[in-house]
Amino acid sequence: MYETRETGRNILVLTLFFVVLWAGAYLSGIIEMVFKEEIEPEAYGLASRYENYDNPNMAVFLWQGKEDGNPYAVPQGLSPTGDTHGNSTAFSLKQVKPDATVCNTGWEHYSEERLDLAWFRAPVLTIRNKDGGKIKAEYEHSTYRDPSDPTKVIPSLIWSSDTTRVPEEYHLYLGHGMYQGRNDVHLDWTGVAEAEGTMVLNIEGAFRFAGPEKIVRFNDLYAGGAAMERVYRTERESKLLLYSYAAENENKITAVSELTIVCCSPWKGTLGRSKSLWPEQLQVLEQMDIASHHHCRVTMEAYEEYLRLE
Repeated sequence: MYETRETGRNILVLTLFFVVLWAGAYLSGIIEMVFKEEIEPEAYGLASRYENYDNPNMAVFLWQGKEDGNPYAVPQGLSPTGDTHGNSTAFSLKQVKPDATVCNTGWEHYSEERLDLAWFRAPVLTIRNKDGGKIKAEYEHSTYRDPSDPTKVIPSLIWSSDTTRVPEEYHLYLGHGMYQGRNDVHLDWTGVAEAEGTMVLNIEGAFRFAGPEKIVRFNDLYAGGAAMERVYRTERESKLLLYSYAAENENKITAVSELTIVCCSPWKGTLGRSKSLWPEQLQVLEQMDIASHHHCRVTMEAYEEYLRLE
């Protein structure tokens, strides 16, 4: 009789054990269903697991010049801020995604009219916070100051909320570190910028003081032959960190991204002498269809979103 009761007790314990397991699995399924959106891979925002990158918490775009676009052209009508002068017809936006590189010229072919074109020396980014909260940009370098003339300065960052124009256009340099411009465009001297919702960021210092120059020889990249043996360009590399914050809590980070910016000079001639290219060197560029103008490359090295279950 005792063995029978003991067997019955064991059966009851096992039954209760399986009931608890079933209830746990069921509850887990309910939780997963309720919080499915939050626990899917894209919620984590890891580059290697990001399955739906079309709608990130923080979207980053690089302005690209159109091949037939004129950055000084006047668009039809007025911009949202009431300007008649702008560049909405001369630029397009290209999304910067993890582990990908985007150039700020949408065209990279030879063009005699665009030789040494300086407009693309500094990259311009549009950053959007999906929640409409704060955006913070931290640049690796602060204001450039000419060591031979302390009155010659170039701010690290220039930014605005106007989505139609490059912020640098708004400002007129008056000398001695003084600028005259609009009150909806902001200058930064330390390398930090903040805005709400959307930021159009002109990284003005990127091509001037972003670390030491690197010399890149033409023939190390292309088979240019004897005529191009001493042709080179310079490159500068720097870093930019971007943060987006929750609209309801300006101290809560929802996404962070790290960008590498490489700014390249046009191709130059003989080192230490005249930097203009000779006619035979220009002919090589034309035959190989290789551009010779300023440009910047932007690579998103890392992107991460933070899990939000509340």
